[in-house]
Amino acid sequence: MLNDIRTVLEKHNYTERVGVCLLHRHFDLSNSEVLMEFTEKDRRVSEIVVERYTEPSKTKIQTMWKLSRDITAAIGM
Repeated sequence: MLNDIRTVLEKHNYTERVGVCLLHRHFDLSNSEVLMEFTEKDRRVSEIVVERYTEPSKTKIQTMWKLSRDITAAIGM
């Protein structure tokens, strides 16, 4: 399966931009919550916190997605 994904990514020259991560959870989130990562590049610090879901904005960048047949699960609703 991962070889198939790699083949598609190589075909479109995305191997340096797109990766695969294991979906797992350490705790449950409500439908109105998301995990947000905040980074301080100069200090090399990354902090992940639970926040209420808000509509996407220019100051937030989604970096991980779950592929799902259920569109509401895919957008975090």
